[in-house]
Amino acid sequence: MQVYSGSKTAYLPKMMTLHEQCIRVLSNNIDSIYEVGGVPYSLLEPVLEKCTPEQLYRIEECNHVLVEDTDRLWHVHCLRDFKKEKPEEFETWREMYLRLHDAREKRLRMLTQNIRSAHANKPQGRVAKMAFVNSAAKPPRDVRRRQEKFGTGGAAVPEKIKIKPVFFTPSKASTVHSEEEQTYDGPSTSSGHSGPSVSSTSSVSYDPRKPPVKKIAPMMAKTIKAFKNRFSRR
Repeated sequence: MQVYSGSKTAYLPKMMTLHEQCIRVLSNNIDSIYEVGGVPYSLLEPVLEKCTPEQLYRIEECNHVLVEDTDRLWHVHCLRDFKKEKPEEFETWREMYLRLHDAREKRLRMLTQNIRSAHANKPQGRVAKMAFVNSAAKPPRDVRRRQEKFGTGGAAVPEKIKIKPVFFTPSKASTVHSEEEQTYDGPSTSSGHSGPSVSSTSSVSYDPRKPPVKKIAPMMAKTIKAFKNRFSRR
């Protein structure tokens, strides 16, 4: 007894004829067969024997000449799919298969519709709900202990921080500074011009909607001014 290892080497025992090669290619590509032209049924019979009922029906729709010779193939399909059924009077095997196939598809559609309507009218039972939607999920007991031990515990979902508007309130230093400016009486260029009065400054009210003006340090203002003058000269 001889024992061989490895994959078996595939080879052809003899050279195939052109007809056999064509039949082999057609059998491997039945879905690509549509209109065959004037090819007789005797040449296509080995290929049509390997067709499914759907493939055979499609080829017949493209080549009506083959319907007269394919009744034997439909007989084989009827014996396989509808064993207990028999053709009616003056009914071919092809007509019998198509009739029973349509009746089976109709029953299947009705059954599917009944199942869908039964499920639609059925009251809902248990519904999956989220336990933690807007809050952090509670960790297991052992995980919570390790978080407390190593200080790694924290909210899984961080809360949104609301930004509150900050209203500017004049401090005591700014009030003293404004009083000093009001009391200072500088040199006037004309008799009609006078320094700022208390009544004029008191009439100006602070608008809380406007953001406070950020003060710039004297050295920074001087540097910015020199920088602007440098580029303006160019």
